[in-house]
Order: sequence, then structure tokens, then C-alpha cells
Amino acid sequence: MKKKNIKNLPIKSFVYDGTDIVEPELLPKNGIWLRVIGLKDIRLLEKICDHYQIHDLVLEDILNPSHQLKYERFENYSLFIMKTFSYNKADNELCPSPLNIIVSKEFILTFEEKTNDIINNCVKKIGINYSSAEKTAYELLDTIIDHYLTFISSYQEIVYEIEDTILESQMEHNLNQMFNLRRELHFFRKIVHPVQDMISVFINQQNSHIRNPEMIPYLNDLYDHASRINTLVDSFWETLNSLQTEIFTQLQYKLSRTMTVMTAVSLIFMPLMVITGIYGMNFNYMPELGFKYAYPIVLAAMAFIGIGTFLLFRKRRLF
Repeated sequence: MKKKNIKNLPIKSFVYDGTDIVEPELLPKNGIWLRVIGLKDIRLLEKICDHYQIHDLVLEDILNPSHQLKYERFENYSLFIMKTFSYNKADNELCPSPLNIIVSKEFILTFEEKTNDIINNCVKKIGINYSSAEKTAYELLDTIIDHYLTFISSYQEIVYEIEDTILESQMEHNLNQMFNLRRELHFFRKIVHPVQDMISVFINQQNSHIRNPEMIPYLNDLYDHASRINTLVDSFWETLNSLQTEIFTQLQYKLSRTMTVMTAVSLIFMPLMVITGIYGMNFNYMPELGFKYAYPIVLAAMAFIGIGTFLLFRKRRLF
């Protein structure tokens, strides 16, 4: 059986790329971080979970890529179901990638669908500074939450630009851009909203997997970051909802002004149409038709009525 896919990293962690079956005796149980990349080999995942005594239901959650974020504590380990994000410019959509983390006193297991740049950055960030499972778990969670903060902050400039455009009553803004942004933000908000509660439960629970009291300030820092994420997401969401209302208000106002002008024009020409309708009738006897100055008098009356009505509407600011 091949054994070439186990590679030792500087932080005393191991990576398995999923192409070969790994014998359980090759997987250390203490003081390691095992990265399993690829979730298609069910036999391999079952073998790893059996070796580390991971419950079958946890494996079922790991194999479900659409599972929502959650934290669950077991007797000897804790499970974090997280997601990382990337933006697919070709399809113009937000792409979540599942990341499952199992933390115990002795080891950390992470399960990734494919190589995750966020986790690679965490490996570089940790280096050789932390060797305990609890500190490595903190750095891993901190990197993921910082990734959320970076991702949501990328929306800030776009939201503010749309807000400035709309509040300046410029109707040239891109409605498709705004609605796509609102859809993406709703999707992101729905996924990351449980993070704050997850960290809160993780801190407040009598959790034997985090033994070191010195870790509590770090976990509180995670909670503060998670709280900030929810605050930013909710703030941008409310801003976009307000902007959407503002757009509809502007469109409604513009339509109302157009209808007002059209109604005023119709009212100006209505009495003129009555006059022309009267003199357009083919009666044999209309005495004023024989009057020499009838034509200029009728034109003058029509002009007077039209201009007078126009000035009346201008005075009432209907134009």
C-alpha cells in the first residue's frame, strides 16, 4: 500500500490529499493537525473517523456540503462546521466552500473539499509559534473569522458608492448591480449570522477541550470579531433595504411628476378642443361665421384660455 501522501509541515501538522488509503497506524493521535483534502473517498474518511473515534453522525455532517454553520460538543472533541468564501467573476456569484473542524485536547482534524487558501494562510501565520491543539484551533478560527471580516468589508465601498449615487438623485445607477449585491449580502448574512452564537456557546460552555484559562481572552476576542461581522452585515443589509426604498420612492416621484405634467397639458388643451369641436360642426346656420373678425377673435380667445391656464398651473407649481 502506498504511503507517499503523508507530508510533515513545519507546524507539526499533516496533510493528506485523498488519493490513497492511509493506514490508521500512520496517523498520530497526539499533538497534530491533520488536514484531509477531498471528501469523495468515503472509505478513507470512515477509516480516519474510526481511528480518532469520531461519531458516524459527525461524518454525515462533514459529507453534507450544504450544511449550515454550527458548533457541537461531544465527549472528547468539539465540531465546528464553517465555510469560507470566494467570488466567481466568470459566473458573477458568491461561492462558499465547506470547512469542517474537529478539535480535541490532543489533535485537530480539518476536512476540506479542495485546498483552501484561507487554511494555507493560517499555516503560514502559525508557523512554529504554537504547538498546542487549543492555540492552533484558536488561530484557525481567528483566520476564518478575519476572512469573514475582510470579505464583508469588501462590500463597504460598493454600498457607499451606490448610496451616494442614489442620495444625489442620479437615476443612472445600476439597479442590477444593487440587486445582485443585495442577493449576495443576504446569502452571506444567512450563512455567517450563527458565528456569534457559536463562539458564545463555545466560551460559556464548561468545555474541557479548552483547558488553558489563558485562552479565554483570545476566545473573547473571537466573539468580538464575530459580533462585528454581524453588526457590519446587518448595517449593510439595512442600508441596501433603505436604498431600495429610496430608489422606488424616486421612481414613484418621477412617475408622479410625469403624470402631473401630462394631466396639466391635457387640461390646457381641453377647453381649446371644445372650441375647435364646436366650430368644426357642419351646421348650415352659425351666425358668427359670417362675422368679419370672428376668426381672429376665436384665436385670441383660445390663446387667452391656453396661456391663462398655463400661468395658473405655473403659479401652483404643476410645471
